Amino acid sequence: MTEDNPSDREHSSDEGSEAANRSVEDDVESASVIHETPSEYVVVYPDGSNDVLPKNQKNRIMIEHDLYDIVQGEGNVEFEPKGHEVVLSGTGTEGVFMLEVDDDTVRTSMDDQTRVLRTLRKDLDARSARDEADEQSREAGENLFGLYQDLIANRVRRGTVERFVNWFPIDRVEITDSGWIIDDTFLITYEAENYSLDDVQTHKVSGGEVVEADEEHQFVEFEPTISVQAEEFEVPGSSDQEILSEKEQFFLATVQKFVDTEDSVGGRFAAEVRKEKRRVSDEAQTAQAVVDLANSLRVKSFRDARSGLVHRHGLNKHTLTASFSISQDVIDMMHYSSFDHAGVHEILARREEFEDKAQSDEEFEIFRDIDREDEPDDYEGRWDRIDSVSEDAIIPDLIRNEIIDRFGNY
Repeated sequence: MTEDNPSDREHSSDEGSEAANRSVEDDVESASVIHETPSEYVVVYPDGSNDVLPKNQKNRIMIEHDLYDIVQGEGNVEFEPKGHEVVLSGTGTEGVFMLEVDDDTVRTSMDDQTRVLRTLRKDLDARSARDEADEQSREAGENLFGLYQDLIANRVRRGTVERFVNWFPIDRVEITDSGWIIDDTFLITYEAENYSLDDVQTHKVSGGEVVEADEEHQFVEFEPTISVQAEEFEVPGSSDQEILSEKEQFFLATVQKFVDTEDSVGGRFAAEVRKEKRRVSDEAQTAQAVVDLANSLRVKSFRDARSGLVHRHGLNKHTLTASFSISQDVIDMMHYSSFDHAGVHEILARREEFEDKAQSDEEFEIFRDIDREDEPDDYEGRWDRIDSVSEDAIIPDLIRNEIIDRFGNY
């Protein structure tokens, strides 16, 4: 694009209408800049009409660097900063790009468009400065390389994590386009989120009532309590080294959390949904750093897979075992989770059943710390406390009705 001398910016209403309807990307290549300010370009088109264009990232790349295809989602731009091959390519969809660094490729999202174009412009400016022998300027391509590093830190590369699937019992992991499915029960997505594969309506507590939730909620929302950074890991069954981003380590640590159901509160919660115990096979050898990260994960919130109720707190707030010393014998017989409000109601509805079981089986106990025969007052007091707590442990009406249908009134 050439720049002419400044001229009068006024034009006729017809010309203004024509300019307003113009596709900038289609015509700006043939236009000339006749004036510019810190925030605008004034351009004139071959038909004599002129227009005012904002000095945004897109227009600066087209006007100042004569690059039109990449802005429209076509073509590519190449750089070689510090021995790396960096290529930014269009995808055919304006605003979405493929950023390739060496042998790895990241697809950006529409939300990344402004950031990508701003980063590209900085590298183009750096290239121009280098061409003008300004040796102090940043090496062209370094900004896009930095963007690539930021992007992989917040994503999971499917092909990369698949190389580590042998860390886990292969018969318990199914790799899909959406993520990894564990034990046919839990989906770990490539966003490192996890969901229970059930068809239960999600509910939440709002204004003291249980209401249906429009949004989906993770089965367990984890938060790491140790910091990690991208580092190399040895690929199982190979001497290759692969760099795993923070997000990829979090993904694999989440898989580890769901596979290893014996050693954590979250694991026991998952085991109750699965309704069976499954140990990690002896052959599975997860890297210690990922095991440490898995062990550090703290539960921020969770969604019960049977009631669908979202709890915006950790798993230890109100469990039947921690709150009432309910025995594992009872937990193993329950339909609902011992971590959920519904579990409190189920215990009350099945009191007579559990007491009959304890009377006929001397090995079976209801409470871990109270014997009905030896401490009758404490025993009844415990049931009274469970009944009192149930009044505040609100549950969806359909779950209450289901408990009554299954176990009778309480």
